[in-house]
Amino acid sequence: MNKKSLAALSAAAIVVASLSLTACGNKAPKELPAAQAETLVKETETTAKVEFNSPLDLGDGVSITVSTPASFTPTIFASNFIKGQVANVFDIAIKNGGTKELDLSILSLSVESGTAFCAEVLDGDSGINGAPLDPVAAGATASFKYGIGCDAKKGAPLNLKITLGSNVIAVDGTLA
Repeated sequence: MNKKSLAALSAAAIVVASLSLTACGNKAPKELPAAQAETLVKETETTAKVEFNSPLDLGDGVSITVSTPASFTPTIFASNFIKGQVANVFDIAIKNGGTKELDLSILSLSVESGTAFCAEVLDGDSGINGAPLDPVAAGATASFKYGIGCDAKKGAPLNLKITLGSNVIAVDGTLA
């Protein structure tokens, strides 16, 4: 085979390969059925509201308390913090007065400040390591610091949503 034939054969192989790849992407994306699409954007309803520093009884001997947010200065090793954001930290205590251990891997938190973006800030040097994943034994208490950074100003609204199992707890206040 000469060089021209080899080059033409290589070019033809590339064209065939590219056509076969683009044919796969030529299909329109499949739409979700309306029932599934609705559940993707459906917001979880709040089951309880509590003030900062007020314990909330969730039933079965479990209670949760969220301290009033305080301003803090993240260290240079903090993750998810951008200079210029308002950084706040608060303590969360979960008391398990029940008879069986409480699985904290089902705990989730989300934070909003009006329309401003907020994110969890982890800063081990400041003792902010995120929520514990170990279960809380019956009769025990787990507490941890939760840090946030928001693209907002001090005094802006702070809306915290804590989900623990089927409980969705709203805690509203302002950024410190």
